[in-house]
This record gives sequence, C-alpha cells and structure tokens, in this order.
Amino acid sequence: MVALFDGLRDAGYIDRQNVVIETRFAGEMLDRIGEFANELVALNCDVIFAAGPYAIHEATEIKQAPLLPEDTVPELSAEPPITKRGDLCSLDAHRLCCGDARDERAYDALMNGARADFVFTDPPYNVRIDGHVSGLGRIRHREFEMASGEMSEAEYTTLLEKVFRLMCAHTENGSIRSSALHKRSEEGWALSARLRTPRATMAETAQI
Repeated sequence: MVALFDGLRDAGYIDRQNVVIETRFAGEMLDRIGEFANELVALNCDVIFAAGPYAIHEATEIKQAPLLPEDTVPELSAEPPITKRGDLCSLDAHRLCCGDARDERAYDALMNGARADFVFTDPPYNVRIDGHVSGLGRIRHREFEMASGEMSEAEYTTLLEKVFRLMCAHTENGSIRSSALHKRSEEGWALSARLRTPRATMAETAQI
C-alpha cells in the first residue's frame, strides 16, 4: 500500500486535494472483507484497489453495475482442474507457468534465462481458511494445498526461506520484491529483511 500511495503522489494525485482516497483494512477480521467491499462500491468509487485474492474476489462478486464479458468470473467447475503443474502458456510477450514456487525448474521454465525487475508474491499465511475467510457466510473457499494452518513455525519458515531465496536468484540486481504477509508472521517479516540481498535491494511488504 505504501508503494501505491507513493506512486499516486509521484503522478500528482494528492489525497483530499485532487483525489479522494478511501481505505479499509480488515486486519485479522477476514470475514469483514465483503462488508468493506460493499461500502466502497456504495461510495461509487471510480477505482477499487484490492490486495490479495480474497479481497479481489469479494470486490468482483458485488453486482452493482453490469459486468463486461471479460470481467465475468466463471463458476467453479466440479470437474478436476484442466491446468496441471508444468503447463507453460505464451501470452504474446508474456509467459504464464503453473508450477511449484519451491522448484527451481519452474523458474527456469518461466523466465527462460531472463531475470525479473519486480516480483509480487502472496504466499499462504499458514492460517486455516475455514473460519477465517468466509465473506460473511456467502462464500466458502477450499483450504490451500499447503501452509493452511498445518505447519509448525519451523516448517513454515523453511518454506518461505526456500521460496524467497529462489526469487532472489531469479531477479535483477536492484530489483523490487513485494510480499504480502500476515502481520503476525514474525518469521516471514524476519526473512524478508534478512534476504534483502543485492538481488532484491528493496522489500516492500504489505500487511494483511
């Protein structure tokens, strides 16, 4: 969020002068994300910026105005997912890979020898989805495949460290790495600071 506000200011947008910025922060009350999304839509905002998959989902679920076809979120099929680990898609100049962030081969396939200038990652918080992410009871999400409350602190730290080190190895010197972490994730905050290597000289970490 700090990076967003800095960018707006650099572009000449000053809160309460030439633009009005309304913010909502759910903190640990993830069941209030839907409520906050409704409030922002009721304010008739021109733009809603949501950080994290559940906030984005809640914002797009609100049907105040007709959605364009490309904005429509498809219903989740009961069939097994078509995309599988190892799939690589080319989207013009962009590449999309379905892989394991702990596996260096996934980075090699995605980057194809290039290094990233900017990374945004939203790793699981090692918090159970059931009972924490519910959209006021309207929406039910599946548990993450891993780090969904079942890991010890040591196991979760090992997971984050392996992923963060691989990200550092595949980014340019002076690149920016932005990670969304739960504010109580002391191990995540410590790792983010400790791995501020020359390959990731700035770590802008969002509190969720």
